[in-house]
Amino acid sequence: MYSLLGNMLASSASQYMLIAAAIMIPTVWLPDLSALSFLGVFGVTATTTVVASVLYTLVTGNFTAGALTHSALPATLPLVFGIMTFCYSGHGVFPAIQASMKEPQLFPKVLNVAFFLVAFLCTFIAAAGYYMYGAGAADIVIFNLPTLLATACSCLVLINPVAKFALTMEPVAAAANVAAGAGRPLTGLPRLAVRTALSLAILMAARSLPFLAHLMALVGSFMTISVSVTLPALCHLILLKGKLGTAKVLWNWFVVLLGVTCTVAGTTASMRSLAAKASAVAVGAA
Repeated sequence: MYSLLGNMLASSASQYMLIAAAIMIPTVWLPDLSALSFLGVFGVTATTTVVASVLYTLVTGNFTAGALTHSALPATLPLVFGIMTFCYSGHGVFPAIQASMKEPQLFPKVLNVAFFLVAFLCTFIAAAGYYMYGAGAADIVIFNLPTLLATACSCLVLINPVAKFALTMEPVAAAANVAAGAGRPLTGLPRLAVRTALSLAILMAARSLPFLAHLMALVGSFMTISVSVTLPALCHLILLKGKLGTAKVLWNWFVVLLGVTCTVAGTTASMRSLAAKASAVAVGAA
């Protein structure tokens, strides 16, 4: 918001955070996830528009050809893999989403389609952005687009946090709600108070935590890969011990090995990157 609007509404990024919090916190007061469906429509619309804008720029050739690219950058691959994995870290909200559906038995199909679409769109954006802009690609590729498209897409992207905030926070809020009620879910004003307190804590963390991309890589490498890759394969092996064929057993062990390797490499790279950033800031302050 600060990059887009400058001093139009506030004089600093921190003040824009307060404005964003004032917009997003009321979404956590909604009674259930089904009430968030209308926000989800806006989020999907924003994502679709961004993808269409990148596709339009690619097809029309409205970019400078011959950007510097590399077949691979092994030194930064573990860090990037952690950031990429962070995109798939929404597993905690799956039970709540399934419970809010009118036809929960369709959830596995919905999940498969959703993951396929996310993988396809992320791959397209990454490939198209790198092809058009190469090493000059911005952290958020829409900033490389022609000015009009970049401005429109940036405004639309702001909708996504508003649409997803309450959904992402739902598992933590539900657990805190039960804990605060000594085993019984709170209702009414106590429920709103717990959710508001959690939202304010998130605001304080957002204002104080530096190097967000590197922290995302650390979370993605250390936690997301463990929860979404390594542990499911291990649980599958343990729960169905003696019932799986040789091919499935080998596949599960391959997934476990892949997960452990990516976790170690990604976590190490993220920690080193964070240490280097912190050291640079300390030197600059001195």
